[in-house]
Amino acid sequence: MSFRDFISSSKECVLLKARDRYNKSKRFRLKNRNPTIITRNCMAGIIYHDLGLRFNSPTVNLSMDNEDFIVFLENFNAFLEEDPIPSAEQKNGYPEGELKLKNKSVHINFVHYKTFEEALSKWKQRIKRIDPDNMYIIWEVSNEYGPDIGLYKRFCNLPFKNKILITGKKFPGSAKNIVKMGIYNSKYHYGKILEYCSFPFFYKRYLDRFDYVKFLNSK
Repeated sequence: MSFRDFISSSKECVLLKARDRYNKSKRFRLKNRNPTIITRNCMAGIIYHDLGLRFNSPTVNLSMDNEDFIVFLENFNAFLEEDPIPSAEQKNGYPEGELKLKNKSVHINFVHYKTFEEALSKWKQRIKRIDPDNMYIIWEVSNEYGPDIGLYKRFCNLPFKNKILITGKKFPGSAKNIVKMGIYNSKYHYGKILEYCSFPFFYKRYLDRFDYVKFLNSK
């Protein structure tokens, strides 16, 4: 092993140990051990993993765009009665699917699955674990401009008690259900919120700036 590889390996070891201690502290604080976490990207999977919980949500290892995510939530129960079908276009190197109703459809990117059959199997399995009385919606808008007012109002009108928008956008008046972060700027890139921070908080993800343990305990 070269000296550079040794240093890199040592840094990774320190990170993993520090992260493990930090995750244990979050698990100790967590009272709600069986939440259903609905997100539009890989955030739900990261939270479940870091808290050592079973995946009780179909929205793990996949992504949707903002509009489709809101449409999905607005028609949540109806969409859950339908199985995703393969999308007509498979152009991104991972399985893509569609949820369809009579007059609405939602596109799903199964970004962390090798085949559509695998994605469909996991979707069906995790739908059975949904607890409608213990459900938490986390919507992250990953750009510096945030959602437009119309989409934000639709989010506020969703019939879910526990919902949070993570954004960098300022809203006029007394905006509700918002966690504002300063990471959304011209240097932001997709997925940054799930990455690790710089020293001295190298063991924390940017996501950890949002106290999701407190959110999940707020039932």
